[in-house]
Amino acid sequence: MAVRISKRKVNIEGKTERYNQYLEAWERIKEASKKGFYLEAITIQESIMNDRLISHLKGIKEEFLDDKGKQIKKPRFGLLIGRAKLKYPTEKLFRDMEAWSQQRNKAIHRIVRIGVVSIDDFLEEAKACAENGEKLAREVSRWHSKQKPKLKKNPLAP
Repeated sequence: MAVRISKRKVNIEGKTERYNQYLEAWERIKEASKKGFYLEAITIQESIMNDRLISHLKGIKEEFLDDKGKQIKKPRFGLLIGRAKLKYPTEKLFRDMEAWSQQRNKAIHRIVRIGVVSIDDFLEEAKACAENGEKLAREVSRWHSKQKPKLKKNPLAP
């Protein structure tokens, strides 16, 4: 069985492990998309968006509780988007994320549904989702970076 190993032999000196993990994630998105492995690209894109939202929402002391009031340690993507939309109702980015999330669900689940779409149509839809997801993941990352200085000044204000 072949095991994929990172092409980067050395981490960038002076950077955090997290930074290097993100570099690897973006390289994998690019490589997966180029080779037609759109579902892999989509999955990594969602992971990036999910991570950035969790980081931000926890930074503003947002809590995620279930019906019994117990803390949810790993909130699902839809819950994160919904919470972000409540905190930032005028921010188009979160509406775009919600639309992409629906596109992602279609792409992920259509691969095994017989007769829903042809393989060629499925691949075209998955490719479009991966292209949209890459742009959106970059937008979310940029948005998160812009918010960080604001959080340092006032961690409770969105």
